[in-house]
This record gives sequence, C-alpha cells and structure tokens, in this order.
Amino acid sequence: MCGILAFYNKNGISKIEISQAIESLSSIKHRGPDGEGLVLINSQTGRVKVLRTVDTPIEIKTDIDYTDVQEIDADILLGHRRLSIIDVSISGHQPMIDPETNNVIIFNGEIYNYVEIRNELLTKGHEFHTNSDTEVIMKAYLEYGENCFLLFNGMWSIVIWDNRNRKTVLSNDRFGVK
Repeated sequence: MCGILAFYNKNGISKIEISQAIESLSSIKHRGPDGEGLVLINSQTGRVKVLRTVDTPIEIKTDIDYTDVQEIDADILLGHRRLSIIDVSISGHQPMIDPETNNVIIFNGEIYNYVEIRNELLTKGHEFHTNSDTEVIMKAYLEYGENCFLLFNGMWSIVIWDNRNRKTVLSNDRFGVK
C-alpha cells in the first residue's frame, strides 16, 4: 500500500515545505518500504526536477540532492512512498515521468484490468518501458484524456501533472477505497 503526497504553493515551494514533505513520507515508510521519490514542478514552464532523498533508490537518475537545493523554481511538489507489487523492478519507481511528454504521475492502488488496457494501447502504437500499471495509467491518459478513468477497474488515488496542458489532474476510484 503506497503513499502519495502533493503540495502546491502559488508563491513557490519552500525548503521548509520540502522538509515537511520528506518528514511526511518518512512517517509512512511502513506503507512503502521499497523507495521514495520527490519531484518539483514549475507549473508555468513545465520544468520538472527529480530530488534525491535518503530513501531514493540509487539507480534512480535525479537532478539534485534535497540537501543541496539552493533556489527552488517550482510551485508543485509530488512525493511517493513505494510498495512494489506489480512491477517490482526499479522501472516502476514513482513519481514516474513520461519521457515523451514530461507528464508526471503518482499513484496509490491497483488497476485490476491494466493488462487488457495495456494490450489495447499497444494496438494504438503506444510503447511501454515497464510492466507497471502506473505506466498504463499514464499512457491511457495520453490516449483518452480524463476519460481514461472510466476504463479502470480497481482502487486508486492518482495525481497526474499534465505538462502539455499545464494542469494537475486528480482521480480516485468510484467507491473511494483509496
């Protein structure tokens, strides 16, 4: 059972908010012992920076260590604690950034029919780099927009930074399990 968090500050994310985010994620380490991830997003420019924390897996490419942050040019912070279930490889790490669009996703839950949706997306020309339901959500969002959530069977809380449209999309399952 992963854990997610999102901060928004129209005046810009501060070092204090980064510290608070790291503390919050640390407090739910028992929910996601398999890694931690943080990204800073500038909603005006679409620039995404990946922060390294103590619990960020060493294999994850990051832009800066959280202790070295001097100037913060971001107004959104997304964080994730990971419990590896479907794709236990490092490629399922979150926040996940789509290399083509620079969209960012954090996700807690499980999409039970992700294999069927993945197969449909493959026929539409989408390429996948992981075996995770997280990447299926990302590609389904690219293909269907917000209507993608109507396809999902499962339980979820999802935050997507849509870089192309410069907006944040939030979704949870229909029954509010997550």
